[in-house]
This record gives sequence, C-alpha cells and structure tokens, in this order.
Amino acid sequence: MGNSPIVARINSVLAEKGILKKEFFDACNITSATYSQWNTGKTHPKVKTLEVISKYLGVNIEYLQTGLGEKEKPVPADEDELGKMSGWKYYELSEENRALVDQMIEKLLKSQSDE
Repeated sequence: MGNSPIVARINSVLAEKGILKKEFFDACNITSATYSQWNTGKTHPKVKTLEVISKYLGVNIEYLQTGLGEKEKPVPADEDELGKMSGWKYYELSEENRALVDQMIEKLLKSQSDE
C-alpha cells in the first residue's frame, strides 16, 4: 500500500506553495514517521490534525479529505493581513498558547469597543 490520496493532495499543495516538508512538519507538529504511516495507510490523520494542516496550507479540509469542492480556503482580509504580518506563526503555537493569544485579542477588542 502507499500513495495515500490525502498525502498526495498535501504534497501537491506543498509543491505549489514552495513549502519544504520540514517546515510543514514543524509548523503542524507532525513527524516524518507519522506522515509516512499516513502515506502507507497504516494510520490516518485525525480531524483535528487535518484542521491544523488546512489552516496552515490555506486549503479547505474537505479538499484534503476528498479532493472535492473548492481547494482554496477563502481568507477574510483581516486574517490575510494577520497572516502576512505573523507568517502564520500563530499555528505553530501550542493549543494552550493559541488560547492565550485568543483571550488577549478578545480583551483588546473589548477595550477598543469600550473606548
């Protein structure tokens, strides 16, 4: 067995966007061994992992899972600007640290609306 359709789609997007696998693995907290197991069909990525991957690559999770539907994930202008400024470093943070960042943003937005 080999050549998982999900892995094939991920590889295709990585190539299109010029992203090195090491960068991808680091950003999405995936090991090359895990990726290899996905490719051979020994294991499959969890939905939560696919959500992280889809956000990082800017594609719809449905595309990764099935190859159907719109490939590119629409990005609101404000999220696009944040992505350009941060290099999408947000998604490299642990889940706990992302929650802290989200809380800080909520506090800032609330204080801004109170002004």
